[in-house]
Amino acid sequence: MKNNKLYQYCENHKKPVLILGAGINGCALFRELALQKIPCLLIDKQDFSSGASAACSRMVHGGLRYLEQGEFSLVTEALTERNLLFRNAPHAVKPIKTSVPIFNWLSGFGNSVFKFLKLNKAPTARGVFIIKLGLVFYDWFARKYHQTKKHRFVWKAQAIKQHIGLHKNVIAIGEYSDGFVKHPERLAFELIQDAENEFSGARAFNYVEATLGRGCRAVELKDMNSLEVISIHSPIVVNTTGPWVDFTNASLGVTTDFIGGTKGSHIIVDNPNLKSAIGDHLFLYENSDGRVCVLIPYGNFVLVGTSDIRIDHPDQAECTTDEIDYFFQAVNNIFPDVVFSTNQIVAAFAGVRPLVQSNQNFTGSISRDHQCQLNKTDNQITIISMFGGKWTTFRSFAESGADMVLQELNLKRSVYSKNLAIGGGKSYPDNSDEFIIDLSKKFELSYQCATDLFKRYGTYSERIAEYISDKSEERLGSKSSYYLFEIEYLILNEKVKQLEDLILRRTLIAFQDEITISLLEKLAAMMGKQIGWSDKEVHQQLETTKEILINRYRIRNL
Repeated sequence: MKNNKLYQYCENHKKPVLILGAGINGCALFRELALQKIPCLLIDKQDFSSGASAACSRMVHGGLRYLEQGEFSLVTEALTERNLLFRNAPHAVKPIKTSVPIFNWLSGFGNSVFKFLKLNKAPTARGVFIIKLGLVFYDWFARKYHQTKKHRFVWKAQAIKQHIGLHKNVIAIGEYSDGFVKHPERLAFELIQDAENEFSGARAFNYVEATLGRGCRAVELKDMNSLEVISIHSPIVVNTTGPWVDFTNASLGVTTDFIGGTKGSHIIVDNPNLKSAIGDHLFLYENSDGRVCVLIPYGNFVLVGTSDIRIDHPDQAECTTDEIDYFFQAVNNIFPDVVFSTNQIVAAFAGVRPLVQSNQNFTGSISRDHQCQLNKTDNQITIISMFGGKWTTFRSFAESGADMVLQELNLKRSVYSKNLAIGGGKSYPDNSDEFIIDLSKKFELSYQCATDLFKRYGTYSERIAEYISDKSEERLGSKSSYYLFEIEYLILNEKVKQLEDLILRRTLIAFQDEITISLLEKLAAMMGKQIGWSDKEVHQQLETTKEILINRYRIRNL
């Protein structure tokens, strides 16, 4: 089927800025350029935010451990952006209590000095003194916005009482506040929605691949579903494909060696004892090999991560059995009595951090800072490559990329995004309960339905509530928190092309232990009806998605 919308856009906008890669940085850049009223086309050869951005640890943070590496500007930038997200996306990014268990008093001081001086040094455990020093600096860097409480120390007796099963050798826990985003893919998609609502010259398409075209400044766009090819002349191409940056540049005729990515895997476990032990705290702790690991409350479950393994190609990133064993061992260093089994794994996922190329032996020491680099192709296309960075700094990174685009176009910035709310964070109420009650009354919904929608979508919930208002509040399934007509709305309005888009990115269905074969069949049939799939296409979508969920995501109950 011909992609008429893409064809029409290319007919109406002959020379847009072309953004390749719709991860969090590409989506943020898309909004930045739309705010400046610059025609821009965002494409991704897969679904929006389906790569590295979907495989993040869900932490929105400054990076406490980067202080000992002397990356003060990075920490300052990240803490500023974290605090802005608390204000601009309060529906998506929430403060979370963070706990650092400590086993000794003075360990790590010499090691920190070596790291600060940029001298390679094998990792060692950090003691009370180093953690205290880091938290003092962390509070100081975050002081401007007063969004979080200052740190404190909880000493052994109280820590063991507070977290049942905590290792008896713990001396203290350092407590401070950071940020958490439960559904990062939704926030990325809301950036796309904001951009398209802001400016008619900004449009985003998933499942479209770009390759070098014939002629001056020509790029060929291939629709991955219809296989239709459209030629477009873009004077500027911005490469925001994350760990695929060098591969993408090669497809455009430019050889680069920007990325030295590492794989990070995570598992979501259904372990009531571990969930009870951490409570509502995010645990940030060191394993015996020096790797910093995390335990994050994730609904009724716990998100466990993360590995940090060098990898040659991002397409090879999958969570392995060895990594799962590593996670179980690491958790038992903190909570030794917690018993695990693979049957407790609700889901697993892996991605590649798009880190700047580095010869560091210890992957945890590779900088998380970001860069923009400019190259020219033989057919006169300017390529701006954006790489490195942390999920937290997407807005400021996109701002830097947009400034480089503006410079190339000899234009000046007219709008700044620093104080602009994102998606469902717009007009966010001071009193959430009042908003929910009003939402319930206005659209004749039950209080529970209004609450569920508000928690998922913030003020954007009004659009979905209006769609549901004259329909049944039937849930998708007996275990599901999603509603039948809510799912229908997402299929019709959120550029869903494949079954996996719906259950892995537009919703959290796959990560909430809701997936069954019968539910997959129901969703495939719903999509087939709304999109117009044949019976053969419905069956193909069902089989492909089952294979992805079982082999790549280890979804249980399938």
